[in-house]
Amino acid sequence: MEYILTFGPTRAGKSSFLNTISGKQLTLVGDEKGEATTLDVTIYEVDIEYQPVRIVDVPGLEDTRLAVTNKQIRERIELALLDSLCENLDAVLIFVSLATDYFTLRTSIVQLQKEFGEDVLKSVIAVFTKESNSTKKKQNYENVCHELNIPFIYWRNNYDNDEGSYQVPKGNLDKQISDLVAAIKEVKQYPLERVKRNKDLIKERAREMQASYPIEYETQTIDVPSKAVEEYKVAVTKERPQVKREWVQHGIGWVLGQRRTVVVSEKYQEEETRYRDVNTTVQQQVQVEKAKPDFKFFLEMAKKEKVEQLKSLIRT
Repeated sequence: MEYILTFGPTRAGKSSFLNTISGKQLTLVGDEKGEATTLDVTIYEVDIEYQPVRIVDVPGLEDTRLAVTNKQIRERIELALLDSLCENLDAVLIFVSLATDYFTLRTSIVQLQKEFGEDVLKSVIAVFTKESNSTKKKQNYENVCHELNIPFIYWRNNYDNDEGSYQVPKGNLDKQISDLVAAIKEVKQYPLERVKRNKDLIKERAREMQASYPIEYETQTIDVPSKAVEEYKVAVTKERPQVKREWVQHGIGWVLGQRRTVVVSEKYQEEETRYRDVNTTVQQQVQVEKAKPDFKFFLEMAKKEKVEQLKSLIRT
């Protein structure tokens, strides 16, 4: 996902840009008094040509409402980006109102480089807002861009104020967005070295937290293998002697009608109880070590800790 930083003086059209490019009221728009309406660094997610882009909206430079320095604004930017774990800016948009003189662009660039270093210029896109009938003024601005080798675009915003209202036609807006995308592809990414260093410190701190996390135990009931004797019944066929009296079937005994005693074998079934060994389990309570939270848990804790540290530094 791309990250784009908006930069420039109060009343340059940064907030109106956000509302125009998103098609909805994301942020308030300043009045003619020159008071900043963006009071803190805020990251907005918008779709640009069907691609998600995060735009980092910052207070206007030399704002008239907030008692913060440009250095503190930079620190707030880095803090917001640290919280998102972003490591690079894909572009830095410097907003300049054509209602001001062309020195405004140079001043904004000087302030930007003072806080982010000279290399940030390779990531800069000049965005000229508002209308001007002065061809010479536009040419002066463009000459500055050519001199510094930075791309530029002209951008008209929607507005609705005491002076009237204006809605950028869809075709014009599509052309503005297309020009912006082309300019973003033209510039280089700006590496956020401080954010990277803090991110490395967060990982190191998370590893420390994980290593020092106390071992905890819990009682669990487990099944332990065991042996048991099982009783079971079976039907067994047996034989037993049976004394019987029967008539003689042949010889003199048959003639005389004699009877004789004989012993025969009789089969019968009987249920027997038998025993066998079987495998079974018995329940047993044991103390086992609790599983530690995964690394993401400690990473989130370390990140919150670092964010609070940086916030305290910004406040002081």
